[in-house]
Amino acid sequence: MSSATPAVKEEEYPLRLTVAVIVFLLTLAVFGVLGSRQVAAGTYLLYFPKGDDSWKLTDSYFCAFGDSVNGTREVNTAQFNKIRSIDIDLTLGYNSASDFPLRFEVSLDGSPVGTFDIYGRENLNPPTKTITLASEFILTKSSLDIQYRLIDPGGGGGIIILAEGSTLTLIDGLAPKTKRALALEALSSLGNLRDSVYNSGIHQGPKKSLLSKLDRAIAKVDQALVYIDKGNEQKANKKLYIAKNSVVSFVKAVDIFSERIAPYDQAWHDDANGIIELIEEAIEAPL
Repeated sequence: MSSATPAVKEEEYPLRLTVAVIVFLLTLAVFGVLGSRQVAAGTYLLYFPKGDDSWKLTDSYFCAFGDSVNGTREVNTAQFNKIRSIDIDLTLGYNSASDFPLRFEVSLDGSPVGTFDIYGRENLNPPTKTITLASEFILTKSSLDIQYRLIDPGGGGGIIILAEGSTLTLIDGLAPKTKRALALEALSSLGNLRDSVYNSGIHQGPKKSLLSKLDRAIAKVDQALVYIDKGNEQKANKKLYIAKNSVVSFVKAVDIFSERIAPYDQAWHDDANGIIELIEEAIEAPL
């Protein structure tokens, strides 16, 4: 945070300096300090296969080598672009597999990434099949081509029908973030945004209004961190809610002042929305 940042008095908790936040973030990165309870890693749920996908089957069943289903699914690569494992949850309409399972190969964008087996004893409710990819898969486009292909018919006597309701969950496998880490990330981003507003050449009226909203948000996230340290999740979330509302007020003010603060308005609007998402994640994360 800029040295020009005014002091914000808030109950008994003074505003921490951004340099201290940065040092602590580096400490987290170096020593891996994480709480015992963490937010789940990023996931992306897709329904696959579906009736309008491309099916290549023998007599409408999976029963012969090469039987397959192909489909394309849209993926928001701005939010999710790396895959380290996948969970496959199948709904079966028919299953006559035996103790010699039917083995399927999974391909993403034409590249095989793993296999899964279906046994007759699983009846119509097989458990989720988890595949850990041998190497990280990077999504390079906004759509993902998926294929399930039968590569071992299990002795030739098995028949499988995949039904609607099956899903495939992409998992990024990134280290989960704690409530503390998310709050610190939001605080750092708020400091960067404040510096941008403070150092801009906009008129003092809009600048003063925007800075006051950011200062309040910074103070509240800082207080939330104090309560996180004390293990008081309820009070931490209360401060985070107030911080979020202050950033929402900032976004509304940016929209109101848009003509007077150009060309910064769109960038500040986008940055603030990203901070709101961070605060919301921090609220949802347990201690």
